[in-house]
Amino acid sequence: MQEASLIQRGISKVSGAEPREAGALLWGFAWFFFLLLSYFILRPIRETLGVERGISGLKWLFTATFVVMLVAVPLYSGLVGRMGRRRLVPFVYLFFIFNLLLFWGALSAGGALRAFAADAYFVWLSVFNLFAVSIFWSFQADLFSSEQAKRLFGFLAAGGTLGAICGSIVAAELAPVIGTTNLILIPAVFLGLSLLCMRRLDTHGQALRGEPEASSSEGTGGGLLDGFFATFRSPYLLAIAAYMLCNALLGTTVYFQQMEIVKETIQAEAERLAFFARLNLWVQCATVVIQVLVTARLLKAVGVAAALCILPCLYAVGVGALGMVPTLTVLAIVDVVRRSATYAISGPSREVLFTSVTRSEKYKAKSFIDTAVFRGGDALAGHAFNALRGAGIGLVTVMVPVAALWAWIGHKAGRMHQAEARGEGKA
Repeated sequence: MQEASLIQRGISKVSGAEPREAGALLWGFAWFFFLLLSYFILRPIRETLGVERGISGLKWLFTATFVVMLVAVPLYSGLVGRMGRRRLVPFVYLFFIFNLLLFWGALSAGGALRAFAADAYFVWLSVFNLFAVSIFWSFQADLFSSEQAKRLFGFLAAGGTLGAICGSIVAAELAPVIGTTNLILIPAVFLGLSLLCMRRLDTHGQALRGEPEASSSEGTGGGLLDGFFATFRSPYLLAIAAYMLCNALLGTTVYFQQMEIVKETIQAEAERLAFFARLNLWVQCATVVIQVLVTARLLKAVGVAAALCILPCLYAVGVGALGMVPTLTVLAIVDVVRRSATYAISGPSREVLFTSVTRSEKYKAKSFIDTAVFRGGDALAGHAFNALRGAGIGLVTVMVPVAALWAWIGHKAGRMHQAEARGEGKA
């Protein structure tokens, strides 16, 4: 008991958690660690395959991803209606593990099957990332209150960042040894470990909230399109969706700029994979420092509304910098700044917004916003990028006003949440 007490006090000191929250926080931290460890082993494979397609091919892959999302979201909503969180997460994660085994076999086969599998993998990973992470944060919003989220979500996010750092190292070091395709098998193991952490988190979370055990196994009920209709009925959820749409528009624009620069500068596939893996590592090292030392203090000092405005301002500067000086050095700096701010500041701040909605909205509306809306923005940005390039219109001319609108929407959504958290009525 004394050892447990020391651990609890240590976690409380670092994270701002109360001793009774330490168990749930640790298992949530571990779950996100294994999840992003898996993703960041898989991500450089996607980037490497994506560079081979070129910008014209990428826009269609983003469009295909959006179409898949439109099909997947109602199916997921149906699962939420019938399964509580304790059954939902294993079902979805085991499905993803099975997919990884299929991709390993298809990419190993070579020839036309490998070419098809490469495109399918690009789309699949984009779906996997958003769904797996969205489910994680839905789970946290279901367990923790708004007040707890502001204190704890930065620390939870740091678990994912540490996983991302380890995943980037594993990808960079093992790719030359075992090959790109064989890397796919490693995350299947780590996703299984994340499920073990989820079960322990659910047990601790129930004790923390005083929930009966059956509550985590019960579905929310409702129909396949609940998330869609809930989003457009609620001004609050609509504001969050608009924030995510702007995020996708700017993020994909910078992503396409990145792909152009890398394709022109780095020719060998192995060198590209290593570059993307190292870039991921730099991003995550910066992110974990901000998450542990800054995020909770920043949210407490300036509030959610102001925190949500930071990322749009950084994107406006980043788009302009890449437009004027399209080099690998500038690319690396912009990518580290924008992605670390996304993971450490904007991400946790955005997840806090979902603590003040109903359980059904936390899973169904959130999944619709995080996946279909976000990938819809990707698809729109992909086609807009090519259209602007073809018309000779500078990206800064269009994207800086979008960033200003994004900041205004973020501030508005943050103020609506603050009103809700103070009990001033439903936002």
